[in-house]
Amino acid sequence: RKSLEEGSVETVVKQAGSLRLSGTVKKNEEESRAPASSPERKVIIRTRRQTSPRAGDPEEPSDQEPRLLLAVRSPSGRRFVHHFRPTDALQMVVAVAEDKNQASYQPCSIETMEVPRRRFSDLTRSLQECRIPHKSVLGISQEEGEGEP
Repeated sequence: RKSLEEGSVETVVKQAGSLRLSGTVKKNEEESRAPASSPERKVIIRTRRQTSPRAGDPEEPSDQEPRLLLAVRSPSGRRFVHHFRPTDALQMVVAVAEDKNQASYQPCSIETMEVPRRRFSDLTRSLQECRIPHKSVLGISQEEGEGEP
């Protein structure tokens, strides 16, 4: 990504957006006929992801914005790295984790991995308010329900 010049992704999105297909059946047929490694298939798939980001998986902040690189460990042990804005709420971290892992972690809390560990149950607080530094590792802990053993 870093090797791409600025504006090249936007150019691809504009060009792909200008393609007109007659209906979703034709579009699906073209996607299935294109080999997985063909440039046509890659452009179709990438532009769909870029033009319609899901609510839980927002685009990462640009290099010009303040941002924090965080590693997040889910309750299952899976780990991913993502850039967040300092103003993002802890709920955004959980939402991105749920989207990436296709799971639900509610109710949950977030804790820091540095010593001493800090646990946050109020997920409406921002990363900045919680004083989460750049390049931190956060863990999502799923809360046990009252009726569970």
